[in-house]
Amino acid sequence: MPISLLDENIGQIPDVPENPREITKEKYALLKQNIDNYPELMNYNLIKVYPLEGRYVVIDGNMRLKALREKGVEQALCYIIEKDSTPSKLEAYVFPSNASFGKWDWSKLLNGDWDKGDLPQWGLTLPQYEDTDLDGLFDVGQSDNTERIVVNIPESLSDMKKAIREDIENLLSDYSGIKIK
Repeated sequence: MPISLLDENIGQIPDVPENPREITKEKYALLKQNIDNYPELMNYNLIKVYPLEGRYVVIDGNMRLKALREKGVEQALCYIIEKDSTPSKLEAYVFPSNASFGKWDWSKLLNGDWDKGDLPQWGLTLPQYEDTDLDGLFDVGQSDNTERIVVNIPESLSDMKKAIREDIENLLSDYSGIKIK
């Protein structure tokens, strides 16, 4: 389909809000680089569009559309969503393709055969912690025949609390009986 017929979703479909996704400059640059490196992926991950007044509103693929336009691409493979789709269905189509349903097994990624240098280039954000002295982060105690480890997160890392918890959960997932509170 000619890209000139595609419009980003800015809320022009009645009862369907505008595209709720944002992308950082860094991730956007990676998206464009990956389109250059693997252009065939655009054949597998079609832009999903909804017909409206002789044009097509992008329901899934707004960032890809923006990147393709910047690259001067004139045609894109698209899937045309049925005109009789309800607004609630159109809204629902946005989220499954943009949501992350799984979680990364950091052990497999970092200890396996994956090229660690490629992971960030493919858009995977690896957990990063500031150079912080980790001594004192963990308090070890014992109660009720169990060992207890408490993780004290310094204020300088408070915005990483969720990522740190996920990392710890991933590291401990192979051990049965461990509870994280």
